[in-house]
Order: sequence, then C-alpha cells, then structure tokens
Amino acid sequence: MLDDIDDLMVKYEVDALFLAGKSLLNPDLYYISRFLSVDDFYFVKLRNQPGIIAATDMICERAKKHSPVREFHSVSPIRNQAVRDRVDSDEIDYRVVADIIKHLLPTSGTVGVPRKTDALAIYHLNQLGVKTQPVQSLFHEAREIKDRTEIKAIKKATKATEATFQKILDIIQNCEIGGKIKFFFEFRHPFCSKIFASQ
Repeated sequence: MLDDIDDLMVKYEVDALFLAGKSLLNPDLYYISRFLSVDDFYFVKLRNQPGIIAATDMICERAKKHSPVREFHSVSPIRNQAVRDRVDSDEIDYRVVADIIKHLLPTSGTVGVPRKTDALAIYHLNQLGVKTQPVQSLFHEAREIKDRTEIKAIKKATKATEATFQKILDIIQNCEIGGKIKFFFEFRHPFCSKIFASQ
C-alpha cells in the first residue's frame, strides 16, 4: 500500500525516492503519483514527508487537477533559461536534475530509483554526486497489498471493462457475416465482478 512507502524506505535503506519519465509508460511513477501523463515529469519523496511532483508549469497545473499530490516544484525557469542559452536536450535535462537536487533532494544519503526511471536522469544524479540504489523490490512490495481506494478503483475499472465487452457481445452475437453466415458466440463464464460478488 502507499501508506507503507515510508516503512519500506527504512527497510530498503533509502532516504529518498526519485522517479522520472512518463507515468503512462512507468507503472511505479503512476502508482506513487497517481498522475497519468504522456509527458515527462519527476517525482521526489523524502522519508516521512509528502511526495513532490517536479515538472514544467503546464504539467504541474494538470497534476494539481488530477493527482492527490499537493506539493509541486516548477522546472520551467531552468528549462526556459536553458532554451535561451541554446543548449542541447541532454544539457537541459542535466540542469533540471541539478535544480531538483538543489531544492528537493537531501545533501547526503541514498536515493532509491526503481527500474523504469529514466536512465539519463539517473546518470545525471550520479554525475552530480548523488548516491543511487535500485529499489524495484520496494515498489513490488508496496503494490502487493491493496488499500480500500485501490480496491474501489479496480472494481470500477472491472465494471467499465465488462460493460464494454457486454456491448460488444450484444453486437456480435447472432450477427450475419457476408449475408449468409451467422456468427454465434456463447459466453459461458461469468464476468469477474459476478465472481467477486459471490465470494
């Protein structure tokens, strides 16, 4: 559960967590931020403190509407200055990570990074003297047990998926293909929500 993250950080001996990338492609980043994005952003969490989303102003504004995270750090000033300086994208990323380290990460200690964190961001952390440690097991352990909110979301997603499949089945059952052939489909197994309800 998300509530166990701080205890797991102690167990895995990390003082902070650092994630970077697109949460659409990174389940750990989505899990901890609860913010689905096709754009890159950063997530930092110090032990026993709330998590922080670091991103451009535009992404921060979207996250404020769609994520339970309540602390944000804008990297727009750093990015805008880097663009004015006409540096390449790697240098822009380097400056952004340096800004995050300066403002959000501890000056000493170990920063945990899960497997799907952007490799270039991890490289920049190491170049800037931050000690990193892989923590994929931390996220696996956190996600093993679901809290009430997660269970509610899973049930809601299951019902939406089942409703969609039921509409598809209603359309294709007994339909004619090419005017002569009838397609018949008999669905013999109950949907998941019916199985859950019976238990």
